Amino acid sequence: MPSPVHKGKNALITGGASGIGKSLAAHLVSHGARVVCCDMNTAVGQRVVEAINAERPNSPPVAFFVKMNVTSWEEVVDGFKKAEELLQSKIDFVFANAGIISGKQQCFPDEGGKPSTRLLDVNTTGVLYTMQAAINHFRAHKSRGSIIVTASIAGIYPLRPDPLYSASKHAVVGLVRSAAMRTEKEGIYINAIAPAATESGMTSQSKVKEMSALGLATSMATILQAFEVFLVPECRLFGQLAEPIGQEVNLIGYPLPVTRRPKETSPRL
Repeated sequence: MPSPVHKGKNALITGGASGIGKSLAAHLVSHGARVVCCDMNTAVGQRVVEAINAERPNSPPVAFFVKMNVTSWEEVVDGFKKAEELLQSKIDFVFANAGIISGKQQCFPDEGGKPSTRLLDVNTTGVLYTMQAAINHFRAHKSRGSIIVTASIAGIYPLRPDPLYSASKHAVVGLVRSAAMRTEKEGIYINAIAPAATESGMTSQSKVKEMSALGLATSMATILQAFEVFLVPECRLFGQLAEPIGQEVNLIGYPLPVTRRPKETSPRL
């Protein structure tokens, strides 16, 4: 039986109807938390929370669903309000997890034409809106809080097949690192995880197998372990990336400009 390490904590998860968000919701509840899963897909999202609550038939609900389009500031604000009403309490953890891949709307398509920017709306603007709404919530309650963003190794390294996805995740990494420096003194800790490929609603089993052969895949268990790096009660990290790859979680801190690096780590060309 998992330890109730998050007992009494409340979490809001965007993109909570599938993939990482769905697994994260079940994980948090298994450790004592209550969760609000936010997603565009109402039918699937409702099934996710119903399945979680069905495992505890004699207890009050511990999982709730709120429909949310993270590209709409009004819907994000309203979603936080509804979550607070459902929980009848403040939120402690916010997971800006919603994201999409380019799919057929590739940046620099071979056939030419205007590239779609919808991916940036979801992956970057959606994260910005979620982070701002979370900061507003914590400030309104004068409470500490944790914001964890789902970035990607594509936000650290180049991703030839999908430059736009990589760009969106690089933007998210920069946003997390910089915003975290502004909110840490308020007790609002912003961090990110940067997972390799894992089987989810966005990535097929065959693609994960292909990436695994390159050493660029990870299990859901390792991804959940990465989240936990920032969720332990004594954690005061901010602006950090937890990179779950293979069976390990690597912590990546702030890169420093050459002029601020120790001399022994500043090679000159």
